[in-house]
Amino acid sequence: MALLCVKLNAIDVVADDLPSLLRMVNGKEVELAEGKIKLQTDGARIDRLDMSFIENFLFAISDPNIAYILMVLGINGLIFELANPGSILPGVAGGICLLLAFFALGTLPVNGAGVALIGLSFILFLAEVKVQSHGLLVGGGIVSLALGSMILINSAAPYLAIPWTTIFAVVVATSAFFIFVVAKAAAVMHRRAVTGTAVFVGSGAVARTDLNPEGTVFFDGERWEATALDGPVQRGDRVRIVDRKGLRLLVRKGEDEVSKK
Repeated sequence: MALLCVKLNAIDVVADDLPSLLRMVNGKEVELAEGKIKLQTDGARIDRLDMSFIENFLFAISDPNIAYILMVLGINGLIFELANPGSILPGVAGGICLLLAFFALGTLPVNGAGVALIGLSFILFLAEVKVQSHGLLVGGGIVSLALGSMILINSAAPYLAIPWTTIFAVVVATSAFFIFVVAKAAAVMHRRAVTGTAVFVGSGAVARTDLNPEGTVFFDGERWEATALDGPVQRGDRVRIVDRKGLRLLVRKGEDEVSKK
């Protein structure tokens, strides 16, 4: 590549190191606004200015791979915080990662459509948790994330390209995480309530005393005040709970329809 650039007059010389370069350009004439000058670089003093810690750090995160991973981690952290308010750490870490990613992407030739597709993918993942589309939104999110990752960097330069291995690893890991989250959310949504009125309604109980119409029943190992809604109930009969009013259960004759306690 370097030799081709020399042939095309894109560059003048190719040197192995800085001292070699200074020797090779020594004596060459350079056209300036005030006229031609001859370079005197042989034996010139070299003053090296190293980057500061902050400059090294910013240079490191400006790598396309690091910027891409920071963006994905940042969005993941913020979504986790929104799904679990009060976690604090994921939200703080996610915000920092996302801001660093914005800085890094600002130094790179970024394709806006790629950023939009990646953002859309996380919206679809989050929507699946709420909507439960049986995987349709997750599938769309995976496709959107993969496409956005592939076109994120708008450059043909190979040193700026995000490797396929990095894209594959990030897409698979992120998709697996959200599939796990969606599965857990679905399990919670379909789980029988364990607190509140919902846990009582439809369950069975046993009359501890005659209900005529008021008395007491046993439910889940506890004694409750109860009122029979459809006539007297004899002691020892099974009843079905239809509602709860404070500390009193409203029951009807017969077996429970949902589950027996």
